[in-house]
Amino acid sequence: MAKDFKIIPANAGAGKTYFLTETLADWLSSKEVRPQKVLAVTYTEAAAAELRERVRARLLSEGMVDETLLLDTAYISTIHGLGQRLLSENAFAFGGSPSPRLIEEAEADFLIRRALASSDAFSEIYADLARYGFSYKPQAGSAEDQFRSLVRKTIDQLRALGTSGQRLGIAAESVLELKDIYGAVEIDGSQIEETLHDAVCRLLDEFPQSLEQSHGSSAAAKKAFRANYDALSRARKCDDLSRNWKLWKELRALRLSVRGNPTPQGYDTLAQAVMVAAEGILRHPGPLADASRLLDIVVMGSQSIIDDYSVAKQKIGAVDYADMVSGAERLLRENPEVLSAVVGEVGCVVIDEFQDTNPVQFAFLWMLAQRAPKTILVGDAKQSIMGFQGADVRLTEALVTQNAEAVERLPKNWRSSSELVRFFNAFSKGLFGEEYHPVVASRSQEDIQFLEILSCPNTRGSRKDKARPYHNVAMRIDAMLSDCTLIVDPKNENLRPAIEEDIAVLCTSHAQMANYANALRALGIAVQMEQAGWHDSPVIQLARHAIAFAADPSDGYAALGWLTLGPTRMDVEIALQQLTEGTLCSSSALEPLRTLSAEASSQTTETFVAKVLNATALMAWCKDQPNCERLVADLLRLHQEAKIFSDLDCELLSAEGFFGKSPSVFLGWLLDRKDQAGANARPSPDSGTGKGVELVTWFSAKGREWPIVFVCQLDEKFAARAGEMKSDFSNFADLSNVLATARLSYFPKLDIKEKTEAFKDHHRPKDEMTARRQLYVAMTRARDRLVLEWPEASIGKTSAGEDRSFVDLFLEEADIEIQMSEMRVGTERFSIGQTIGVKVKPEIFDSPVEAAVETQRRFDASGAALPTPNTPWRQQPSGLEQEFETMKVEVEDFEIAKGVRGLEFESATERGTAAHLALRAFLQEPDIDPQRVSAASKIPLDKVVELQAYASELAAWLKNRGYERIHLELPLQFVASSGAEINAIVDCLAEGPDGYLILDHKTGAVAETGKRFAHYLQQLEAYAKLVGAIFQQKPVTKLAINWVDEGKVSLAAASAEAKTRSISF
Repeated sequence: MAKDFKIIPANAGAGKTYFLTETLADWLSSKEVRPQKVLAVTYTEAAAAELRERVRARLLSEGMVDETLLLDTAYISTIHGLGQRLLSENAFAFGGSPSPRLIEEAEADFLIRRALASSDAFSEIYADLARYGFSYKPQAGSAEDQFRSLVRKTIDQLRALGTSGQRLGIAAESVLELKDIYGAVEIDGSQIEETLHDAVCRLLDEFPQSLEQSHGSSAAAKKAFRANYDALSRARKCDDLSRNWKLWKELRALRLSVRGNPTPQGYDTLAQAVMVAAEGILRHPGPLADASRLLDIVVMGSQSIIDDYSVAKQKIGAVDYADMVSGAERLLRENPEVLSAVVGEVGCVVIDEFQDTNPVQFAFLWMLAQRAPKTILVGDAKQSIMGFQGADVRLTEALVTQNAEAVERLPKNWRSSSELVRFFNAFSKGLFGEEYHPVVASRSQEDIQFLEILSCPNTRGSRKDKARPYHNVAMRIDAMLSDCTLIVDPKNENLRPAIEEDIAVLCTSHAQMANYANALRALGIAVQMEQAGWHDSPVIQLARHAIAFAADPSDGYAALGWLTLGPTRMDVEIALQQLTEGTLCSSSALEPLRTLSAEASSQTTETFVAKVLNATALMAWCKDQPNCERLVADLLRLHQEAKIFSDLDCELLSAEGFFGKSPSVFLGWLLDRKDQAGANARPSPDSGTGKGVELVTWFSAKGREWPIVFVCQLDEKFAARAGEMKSDFSNFADLSNVLATARLSYFPKLDIKEKTEAFKDHHRPKDEMTARRQLYVAMTRARDRLVLEWPEASIGKTSAGEDRSFVDLFLEEADIEIQMSEMRVGTERFSIGQTIGVKVKPEIFDSPVEAAVETQRRFDASGAALPTPNTPWRQQPSGLEQEFETMKVEVEDFEIAKGVRGLEFESATERGTAAHLALRAFLQEPDIDPQRVSAASKIPLDKVVELQAYASELAAWLKNRGYERIHLELPLQFVASSGAEINAIVDCLAEGPDGYLILDHKTGAVAETGKRFAHYLQQLEAYAKLVGAIFQQKPVTKLAINWVDEGKVSLAAASAEAKTRSISF
């Protein structure tokens, strides 16, 4: 063990960075450690740079110039940087290249996908995915996608174990644990199947027909009897009972007599006999055998994929990030002389965020830390929330337990006000018990409210007319800004009114963040958050045009895009005329790009893109635009993508269908990756540089702080979910050899509630501890005011045995009680502000809100918008609406079919998009397989079948009115004489002998279709004018809306103005 060994469990806000800086500087200043013998490991490159700069500043302030210069030779980097350096310096011992190429994520992804595609290790599972619990789900995708996702997760977990992940026995040990959790079963299930089969046959012999028509007195009863009969009929086939475990689940829950809806005499007795026999699934060995077989195949197959992936990397002389750590761990473990040599060069080891190490990272760092002359490990188990990245906090907890004498705690909180710190201490004592050590506040308490409860009376799933939690959060933030709520300025510690950038909204998921963002935008409040749309960013579109033209000076489209959208500001009409005449590409404004064309084939793409960006001065131009920080971040990512492309292996590129490395191929490669996970995410500017209320997840908030913090989604459940695969260890007694005890813990997807609960019970202690840490991290981000979004409608609604929510855990374990202006936490009492949220949603939230993205059609250095007349033609027609009172048209309603309701999606936009896709498919190809439509639209199959019938009736209604031809999802574009463009997509354009009918689809319940029609009248008229201007052979005579939920079509005549077939500006 190190002679001077310290473990520093630093609470939130304890000043660990300051502590590390001062300790390291003290060692250097006192000559205890020489600068070149410093080994410091941080979680991010930014943290490493900050630590180095702080120590450098301290040394310079003491006049230690020589030591400052030598500091550049120190090992101060991330764990991956340290691993790469050790592998390079000891390449001979490791058996690798002294300068291995870091494989890019795109290459790694392709290599693993190729290994998966060529492997036959999973053929048994692919042959019957449903048997192993994989079936299509709207949010998760196809059965194949879900299985591939499980394999990828397993690969990640195994690689996080280093070489131990390739042990032959790890699959068997993992299966053994699964069987232990599942419980005892019979050796043979044939007798259990026979008993159930006999019971089913007796019921069907007595009642050979479904009770749907004879005894289904309600829609629910009909549906239940229909499903029961189908299940019983399938169960009569003996072979289905030996593999279809979902069928057993259905047979355990047959519908019996209820008041007002009895079954025939004798039915209940026979049905109950079936249900009792179906309980045999609890003892049947089949489900356990299938789950065990799946786990065994997935683990062993993933190990073979890892082997294939390693061979592929060796062929191209590359390593990935995981190799940097696992390779360094193996290097030191298998080569004691190398380990001794490395330790001999080290005077101290300093490791930050030690609690977030995964198993192989822990093993690697621990070999160095326990042998160095001086060691400081900084990490707070309460803030270990990175388990989804493979981190295992139990390693740090075991280290603290086994080295209690080395623990030194930082006693103060330097971040938050004194009352907030007292609150943190109180609830943390309840959450963590004796493991929690209170801290003392270094800040005083200003005369401002520090704790607030925002009581939300409705749930997130309330009716559309009800205010949901995010509406109330947005209104509370709006009130704070309007009322000039005071905060302490972090820079000068003076009181001042809060501005948008002082406020953060913390959510548990990205999906919900969008709802909060839209609610804030509806009130005119700017927001900053991670968002998609990098490929569609205006500056990226502009840069693509510039790169394309520089690579090919004859590309007229690229020239048109650059000249009309970019700083040149060429008029669109003039540009189009020059393009037609063939002179546009000779424009003098394109000369800087033309001069680069000769270098397109001789320079790397990275160099060429850099020269294009320099020649166009796009980076400087961005800084004069709105949202400049985000635009600059977009361009920086483009340059990074060019570097990645330049470093890619040519053979791999060819295998993906890209030949060569020219700028044109680069642009195609970029576009091809657009739909890959994360490829379209816009990079976030540096923290604190954006404008607006910041929306982040609880996980992303770690290490951050804000004057005012809203902690939202306390009603979220946190239990483990079926399908999860995580690493586990049999014991932590020998931390130097902990990887040898590793195995994988799998939560199988089962159709047996009792067995699913057994796995939940097994994971519950760990899940609850993770939830406690998440609560701690989220709440301790606040400096001055903490606002808790209080889910009033959810509190006390969790029944025994149900999954708990964060607020359930918080109330019970922290012993919380709220009474008007006071909160009791254990024995401590706190003065709180309490805001009661509204129940009814204000009308301001009904209007669609566009995301605050750059929408300028052209750009210039000043960022000023071009002067344009304020006409509706500067908008998309779909953005035009009309108040009810202005309706001047007669509307006739037609009932055409049974409405299709119950399309459940996260947002109205997603619901509408899915319904549009399904209707388009069935109107275009009536006999298309509904399962294909369901897979594409994410709409459940039963609803897709309803939409198929609906589309058939709609087509017949149009045909009966003389509209023989229909054009679906028709894209329209019109360029006015001024150069302005009008773009629209018409859902359905029906063509008759005398004119057109424009039909727009709308989803969602509508009480008065006639009045609601007026809401969209202006939009429909705009469509009519656009169609009339483009297709002048016939006029638009009718306007219609298809109300899908109501099964109605509202029809009105087009106005005389719409029939003129012209557009004026």
